[in-house]
Amino acid sequence: MSTRPPRSLERGQAAVLLALAFLILLASVGLAIDGGIVYTERRRAQNAADAAAMAGALAILHRGNALSVAYARAADNGYDNNHSDNWVQVYRPPIHGPTAGDTNHIEVQIRAQVDAVFSQLVFSGVLENTVTAIARARPPTAAPLADGHALVGLSPHGCSVAWSHGDNTSLIEGSGIFVNSDDPDCALVANGGNDLVVNGGSIFVVGGWEIGGNSSVSPLPTSGIPQIDPPLLEPPTCSQEAVVDNGAGTITAGHLDQLDIQNGTWTLGPGTYCIDNGMRLNGGSVTGHDVTFYVADGAVSWSGNATLRLDAPDDGDFAGMLLYQDPSDTDRATLNGDSSSYIQGTIFVPGAEVQVNGTGGADGFHSQVIGYRVDLSGTADLHVVYDPQENFVLREPGKVELTE
Repeated sequence: MSTRPPRSLERGQAAVLLALAFLILLASVGLAIDGGIVYTERRRAQNAADAAAMAGALAILHRGNALSVAYARAADNGYDNNHSDNWVQVYRPPIHGPTAGDTNHIEVQIRAQVDAVFSQLVFSGVLENTVTAIARARPPTAAPLADGHALVGLSPHGCSVAWSHGDNTSLIEGSGIFVNSDDPDCALVANGGNDLVVNGGSIFVVGGWEIGGNSSVSPLPTSGIPQIDPPLLEPPTCSQEAVVDNGAGTITAGHLDQLDIQNGTWTLGPGTYCIDNGMRLNGGSVTGHDVTFYVADGAVSWSGNATLRLDAPDDGDFAGMLLYQDPSDTDRATLNGDSSSYIQGTIFVPGAEVQVNGTGGADGFHSQVIGYRVDLSGTADLHVVYDPQENFVLREPGKVELTE
């Protein structure tokens, strides 16, 4: 006997299975479509929150009403806080996350309903998105390079990053010394009979220090200081060529392949000198008022045979900057002058050693000296006087940024 069901019953079972499969397929397609809608609306709400937070942070910088500005920007993007299908909350300071309580931050939270298409067939609740954005207003800053230390050795590693030697006295006034090297024994070295004296500041060393050879250091260094990141500066530009008048002994500011003065009496006009291949002031008399020297490549040599009267600009983007040697230039800068020399302004040589020799004069260097390494040497006494009003100040404009 056959137990096979009738063909009509088989056709009925197949129809039921096909109907179920169609419903499952329809539900899957509907959920995929609704999922895409939810995702798209979430991105739209997040973009609106980001824009509102940035607008509020900008209002903080400009001392405006940050809350009302943020609410207005959210409304401009379709979230008007109508308490029907969207809710907007703005907090200054934020109440969530690691920046909670910081009045330089502003938080925007948007909660919005999403109109679903197919999911209502299987889900009777309300679909919502909640997004948050936090922005920071960073006020403008103005600060001296390397926290205003008069002498700075930037190299993060190695011995003798600051080295005081020679039969002389090095007197630093107005600020102190910072040595960035983490060498545990000899980041700072004083030897050879040199006396290193700091008045009006301290000597800070990341690593250790070594004093020998009848040298003395006052006050004694403080070690274990955290390292700093080297300052970063955009180089200056020169839109015109410098003009050299050998007969009159004058040079106007501008671009030069090399600045090489060996003798004679020279006057440098005010402005910025962009020098491609090194700078030598090794004789004669050189006077430059309101000047900045930017050396892209090559060594810098200021000889003790030259009488130098050089001072940095009083205003402009590079006010207080006398010498800036490009960070990619690893050639040593050797700086000294005779007893009548006067040098005023920041000397910034972040990629190479800067050797500062004594002038023997009462004026000496009215400077901040920053090098990858700093070498204090020579037989004449070295006098460095740091005054923040005479040196470069790094100015950062205010800006806004998303932090979350």
